[in-house]
Amino acid sequence: TQFRYRLQVAGTYQYQCNFHFAQGMVGTINVTAASLGKAQPATN
Repeated sequence: TQFRYRLQVAGTYQYQCNFHFAQGMVGTINVTAASLGKAQPATN
């Protein structure tokens, strides 16, 4: 099974799988701001 969720705000998020919680399926997601880097000049 898959699950997708797009986190829009930087921060630390806790998660758990309710179906497998008794087996310890929990975790932490650390979200940082996206780095856009430096724009490269166009070469023609």
